[in-house]
This record gives sequence, structure tokens and C-alpha cells, in this order.
Amino acid sequence: MPIEEHEIARAIRDLARIGRYAEPTSATAAAAVDVLRTSGVIAPGERTVVVLTGSDLKAATTISTLLCP
Repeated sequence: MPIEEHEIARAIRDLARIGRYAEPTSATAAAAVDVLRTSGVIAPGERTVVVLTGSDLKAATTISTLLCP
């Protein structure tokens, strides 16, 4: 499923708010979960696991561009 850049930026911000600092590729998976929840594919209360494998430190410039265009 296509994930828009603004959805990835929102996921990066949402993850950062809870102390999870993910680079954009990892945050794409978190953004996809939000899209799937909104569309009803993932039911309310359904347990879902997302593996975040990257650190924002590796992609600080890219994240800065996404969050502050």
C-alpha cells in the first residue's frame, strides 16, 4: 500500500512523542499501521506489532527535511 510522505512525517512525530526515535524507512511501517487502523483492516483493540529497526541519528538530515520543510 502506498504511504504518503506526510503520513511518514506524522508517524515520526508520534513515535518521538513516546520516546521512540525512528528513521523514515522504519517509520513507514508505523504509518502503515495508522492507515490500516483508519481503514478498518486492523480492528480497534487488535494487537499489532511493528518492528522499528533504524535510529533517527542515522537520518537526522532527512528527518529534519520531513518535519521542517
